Amino acid sequence: MVLGSQGDVNVTREPPPATHREEPVVFATLEVNSVPKNGTIVPEMGTLLPDNPIASALFSKNRRAVLALLFGHPDQSYYLRQIVRACGGGVGAVQRELRQLTDAGIIRRTVSGKQVYFQADVACPVFEELKGIVVKTAGAASQARPELLD
Repeated sequence: MVLGSQGDVNVTREPPPATHREEPVVFATLEVNSVPKNGTIVPEMGTLLPDNPIASALFSKNRRAVLALLFGHPDQSYYLRQIVRACGGGVGAVQRELRQLTDAGIIRRTVSGKQVYFQADVACPVFEELKGIVVKTAGAASQARPELLD
């Protein structure tokens, strides 16, 4: 039984359950329709959970994305804009990660004409271990990224 209706809110009264009391018990239910009106922007609030808690504990979001791309395909080299596009981060943040990884000897930086390319360094002493961590934590996502660059 609908008692009243205001906009998207309906108040209903349900019949009381069978009890041993003599006075009637009234239960009210508040029903809120969550369908927005046309033209209403409904924000999706909250924090996205990381895909893998191990990877998020070890590496920042940008470093995870860069390592997943480069170590997911160590035989390919990418220029900065390709990496930024694939990682979804800002240019400055991705440049900072690339510089730190290059300085540490984890990735190689190669200049060809005006283009600068980055690639996983197979000569790095921890290449196999790092590749194993990246494959276990990034998984199939790193395998799909190069196809998105075309």
